[in-house]
Amino acid sequence: MNINKKLPTIRLSEQTEEKIADFFYVGWLVFLGFWIVNQGDHSIALNQLVLGLSLIWACLAYYFNQLSSNHA
Repeated sequence: MNINKKLPTIRLSEQTEEKIADFFYVGWLVFLGFWIVNQGDHSIALNQLVLGLSLIWACLAYYFNQLSSNHA
């Protein structure tokens, strides 16, 4: 069994990468806004979940933004 096989790569256009990055940036802002608004609530688990999701989305937005800027 050959474990050194290359996985297929997906090639996206620069415009598609920018749209995906923008989508994740908007999602990050929504998650962060929800987290800020929900701070007065006593649901600590929900606040931690939303903050964790916002961090994941921010990382994905940064990744796709870097991916699209590498084409230039």
